[in-house]
Amino acid sequence: MSAKIKKIKQRIRIKILPILLLSMLSFPTYADDLKVADDFKEGDILSAETFNQIFDTIERINRKITDNDLFGTWSCSAMKMSLGGEASLPNGWINKDDLAYEISGVQVNFTQTVFGTVPGVNAITTSTPNPFFLDSPIDDEALNGNYLLKNNKIVIRSQAYISAGATNYQRGAYSVEFLSPSRILLTDEDESITCDVASGVPASPTGPTAVNAKTSIDLAWADTSDNETGFKIYRKPDGSREFTLLTTLTNSSYSDADTAEGIRYSYYVVSYNDKGESAKSKVVSATLDSILPTVIATNPADGTNSSGTTVSITFSEAIEIVCPSENIIPPGQCIGEPAIKLVGTGGSGNTYYMGQVGEKGIIITANPFVDGANPNYDVTISKDYIFDLNGNQMAEDYTFSFTDQ
Repeated sequence: MSAKIKKIKQRIRIKILPILLLSMLSFPTYADDLKVADDFKEGDILSAETFNQIFDTIERINRKITDNDLFGTWSCSAMKMSLGGEASLPNGWINKDDLAYEISGVQVNFTQTVFGTVPGVNAITTSTPNPFFLDSPIDDEALNGNYLLKNNKIVIRSQAYISAGATNYQRGAYSVEFLSPSRILLTDEDESITCDVASGVPASPTGPTAVNAKTSIDLAWADTSDNETGFKIYRKPDGSREFTLLTTLTNSSYSDADTAEGIRYSYYVVSYNDKGESAKSKVVSATLDSILPTVIATNPADGTNSSGTTVSITFSEAIEIVCPSENIIPPGQCIGEPAIKLVGTGGSGNTYYMGQVGEKGIIITANPFVDGANPNYDVTISKDYIFDLNGNQMAEDYTFSFTDQ
């Protein structure tokens, strides 16, 4: 990577970080509410699509709430301060040591309606008991009334409480804010009501993977929702600027065979239902590669004499040494036969292995060679450890021998 590109990336990081921090400081942040699709791990690439998703979330939480944001069915939990004079609690409310009362699982419906000639007045109904305190003691009747939303403030007016035989209206005012795109908080001076969308878009798939399978790129992800119709996969090959819809399916895996050798493809997955698409999963990438790595040269060459102190092995492409999973023991030590085994014969019989891994090779230097200790050497490169950068494993072990003069 050139120094110029590194400087540009550093400038981007410097500019974006303060924007994120300032945006997040302007509203209450909750880790679960602001979770974007999936957890990130060391080494993950933060794509432009993920940045856009973060900014979209922040923008929606910060902007003015509209009626369209509220229309629908919500599942709400409420907590109100105890006034100390209630003789008994309506069904469903729990007394928290006379400090507060709590209730959960209340259904609240915000519905567009026409109320006389007054614009902006819509309907609100609830299940029983009613979570809104309004200007009467908490009641176990359902609320059936109207509301007006303006400047993130909602004014509610209910019909007369039937159980009390009243003919007057009950009123209350609450501040409204987004905690996440699917969660709102309504508060007044002694009550808070948290509501989650009960009939919204499904949760985003998590843990996506993309694996080069030589003739296809195999995708898989975890289904974290219980109300999706299916999944949509979006793809972007290197060189393209936009993701496009690849396929729609109902299971949580897919093999993309419409791929070309040597091309890197990026993917993200969403779940969807009739309410829309979920947030995007993390972007994952893989390169279609059907060519296995091979040894193309060694120094010393097989069957030759050498008086040097270095052995080098050159591969057909960039490789990495990966310990087989069955050979890994805590805390991450690789056991068993070595990836590169150099055995001195005709002398001490010492075994040496591994060395410095370069882009297309491995160098074993200095230590294996003691003058006169071992006149002959046998070298074995184990296929079990050698992979190219796209996950292709070397097909078979490679061996060669040389004589140390």
